[in-house]
Amino acid sequence: MRYPFQMTTNSNGRLKYGLLLLTLFLFAAYLVIPAFVAKSDSKGPSASPQCVPHHAVTLDHGEHAGRPWRINASIEKIERHKSCSFWFLKVQFLPEGVEPGSWTEGWGIPAGGHLPPDATIDASEEEGGQSIGGVVGSRVHSVILSFSNGRKMLVRPTTPSKRLQKRFVWLRDLRYFLTYFAAGEHVKAARLLDATGKTIFVAHSREGELIGNMVE
Repeated sequence: MRYPFQMTTNSNGRLKYGLLLLTLFLFAAYLVIPAFVAKSDSKGPSASPQCVPHHAVTLDHGEHAGRPWRINASIEKIERHKSCSFWFLKVQFLPEGVEPGSWTEGWGIPAGGHLPPDATIDASEEEGGQSIGGVVGSRVHSVILSFSNGRKMLVRPTTPSKRLQKRFVWLRDLRYFLTYFAAGEHVKAARLLDATGKTIFVAHSREGELIGNMVE
């Protein structure tokens, strides 16, 4: 080991002085400096465990009319927030199991958190297709879709598995749905109901999108 000062044995005084400096140096190196650095770093953005790396999971998958479908969720840091105080939660819908015809909904959430339980709805129709999918808050137990021809459809959103919620905090307090309808139909509105059947919110379609309040 090399030290930042030179030790010499030319005299007892210098030897004692060198030993004293060595003792002080080791004390600072092993106790004082690490504690100071740790205290300083804890205030910095890079030291926080809240700086989440990009991660993606499959929420659900299945088949419809012989074609596979899939719903993915992912999380990543919002680049413009250097302090890592916000995460970007995204949910991707692939009604045909492939990128063409898919869409993604996304929201900024507090780091280490999730969507608020009083979130309403963020959903979209497949462009030129026959499906609609979206995300609702955890208090939404059912959705009544109203179509352009007057037909209504009851949809019951799904909660991510307990295993996923336990592992990923950002998947809590959300529900998702993906449903299909006949050619020529279009969703005009969505009525959100709680567990007692009480209306929470009504979203009206705007160019195939049903958008309510998703974040606080």
